[in-house]
Order: sequence, then C-alpha cells, then structure tokens
Amino acid sequence: MKKTISLSLLLIWLPCAWLAIPNGCQVMEEPMCKDIYNYTKFPNSADHEDQHVAKSEIERHILLVKYVKFINRSWYEKLRFFLCTLYFPICSVMDKPIRPCQSVCEEARKIAEPIIKRFNNQSWPSELACNKFPQYEIAVCIKPSSITNGTSTPAPKKSPEECETTWSNWSNCLKTCDPGYTKRFRFTHEEGSCLKINEVKSCHLKDCGIEYCSKRYHKPALYLFRKKLFTFGIHARAIALEQFNTFVKVYVRISDVLFAKYHIKKGFTTLYINSTCVGTNLISNRDYMIMGHHNDIHPHQLIINLHDGAVELWKPKWRVQVAKWARK
Repeated sequence: MKKTISLSLLLIWLPCAWLAIPNGCQVMEEPMCKDIYNYTKFPNSADHEDQHVAKSEIERHILLVKYVKFINRSWYEKLRFFLCTLYFPICSVMDKPIRPCQSVCEEARKIAEPIIKRFNNQSWPSELACNKFPQYEIAVCIKPSSITNGTSTPAPKKSPEECETTWSNWSNCLKTCDPGYTKRFRFTHEEGSCLKINEVKSCHLKDCGIEYCSKRYHKPALYLFRKKLFTFGIHARAIALEQFNTFVKVYVRISDVLFAKYHIKKGFTTLYINSTCVGTNLISNRDYMIMGHHNDIHPHQLIINLHDGAVELWKPKWRVQVAKWARK
C-alpha cells in the first residue's frame, strides 16, 4: 500500500510572513542549498545537531560538486539536491527528518561514482548506499518534484532545434608547460531546456623542467602553515613513484605523524600529488617532511597540491619546529 503525505502541508520553504514555521526549524545558512528551500531542521538523519556540523560534512564533497557543476549543470542540480536534503533536511512538522528518496540517491550515484573512480580509484561511499534510503512508493521521502511553489510561471519550453549545437573548438592548453587541460562545449536539449555541456581533456605541451619546478612548490614555514591550513604533516621516506598525465602517485613509508586531522597509520601508504614538478623530484630512499591535505571525500587519502603543499628534505629540527607551529 502506498504511504503518501501531502508535502505541501509538511514542508516550509516559502518566505511568507504569515506562514507558521514548526518548532525546531532554522533559516537555511548553507549557500549551496538556500535557493532550493529556505528552512531546515535538525538533527538530520546523520545525527548532526546543527548547521555548523552539517556544513563541515557537506564540504567533504565540495571538490566533487564543483567539478560536476563545471561539466554539466543538470548533473550538478541533481547531486546538490541529494546532498542538501541529506545533510540539511527540509523543515517539516514531522519528528524525524525527511530523507531524500532512493531514486534521488541513485541519480546522484550514477553521476558521481564514475568521477570518484576516475580521480580517486574509489567506489561510492558505503555510508551513502542507496538501499538505505526510502522508496517513494512505500515511505515518506523527498525528491525535486516535491518542492513547487504553485505561483511562479514556468519558463517556456525549448525545442531541440533551438538548443542543439555542435562542439566548439578546443581551447588553448591552460598551462604552457607540464600537464594542463583544454576544454570545449556544446549545447544540448534536456527536458525542455537548453543545457551547456563542457568537455575537458588533458594536454601537455612540454615539461617545465627542474629549475622551473624548484620555484613552484613550497618549503615548510610558519606563515605557510597558518595560510594553507594543512590537515596533516608527516615524516616519510619515498619508496617509488608512478607518473600519470596530470598527477603522480608516490609510495612512501611513514616514520612519524607530526599532526593530522584524521588518523594516519605509520607504515606504507600512497601520496597523491597533482604536480609532476613535486612528484618526479622526490628521490627514492630519501626522507622528507611533507605537509598537505586529506581528500575531502575519502579522508584516508593524502593529497599534495602544487600550491597547497609543502615538501622538504627531512631534518630532525622539523619534529620540534612543527610541534611549535601547531601550538601557536
């Protein structure tokens, strides 16, 4: 038997002064979500007690969201709807938060999982398994069609002939040396609207060279420690590296964890470095002081970015020096 509830009676999202707001609801503060609906309610289904905690959770996915927004606006809208309704549940008179429908999760997974696999060699997070979410036919849940204001005039639908275009020419490579990327675009027709689709591919005009590289990555310093907000610092020995078009995997053995936002085990692990400048200049069997950031989506992955990382040959002073920085 289908269990349905009129969401127009449950959901509060219109900015009307006369509309009563159920107890416990708050004005939406998250920029990515506030134009979907205006009010949210906590705790959410992940037991986050307030918007501040939920924001820190949704920011784990921010790089993925930005990338999807760049390549396909329609995909972006589906992905952000899932994340917003999951972490910032819409205001309602129900005691429990209204979760996104299973179909909403499945659409988000279909969009995001290939990207996660491509860049991080990971699968869709198990804690977001879509079979954990309610089905619209048998339970209360939310999907995009649940939110309508009933007052706005819908935009006139476009025909395929008004939208469809061929691919533009590829742009110039956005980096003059070392791996970069080039892009092109076209417009397509989807559900009565014209959507812009971007396509990117890697390009590599020439190597920047050792002299160029030495000027491009950072050495550890207090001002850098404060500015870059590193989430980990380690003492590690470079074992081997594997170079790809736009990044390098460096296999290291961690001797000491100087500081870390998330737990890091000593022993063998992999660093993901988005610059051949940094990656290819690490020498096997040499010890280094390395500071970088945890992956937003999979915190166990350690990332060194060209402009947001610090690498230097290991010296005993680093253990004491970094401890002082962390206390300041």
